[in-house]
Amino acid sequence: MKCLQIKPINHGIACRIGNNIYYNKKLEFYPELLKAIMKHENKHSDNFTTEDILLDVENKEIKGHKKQYYHFLFTTLSAWTELLPCWKYEGQLVWNPLITITWIVAIFGSWLIAILLNV
Repeated sequence: MKCLQIKPINHGIACRIGNNIYYNKKLEFYPELLKAIMKHENKHSDNFTTEDILLDVENKEIKGHKKQYYHFLFTTLSAWTELLPCWKYEGQLVWNPLITITWIVAIFGSWLIAILLNV
């Protein structure tokens, strides 16, 4: 088992890239939420797999902290970069397949609705 490095950053919520777990340092004001998020991120693999997708969809570790999670998300502007399909970490461009799919579905769905409604 690899030793993971924990690195605070100024944006997003948290993610695991290789042997690094990045987390928004403002999460330190939410210690129980940070603990749950770190437990979640620690379960991810080094490579993005279908198990990682299921882990993010289920998100069991965060379920008991939803109120704190949404409070953090809606009161911390820097956390909103978590909703972007790609971003840079330590000079490396990283993309989130789940968010990318969400954006594609939202854009395609909006386009389809506009066509169906003749807008």
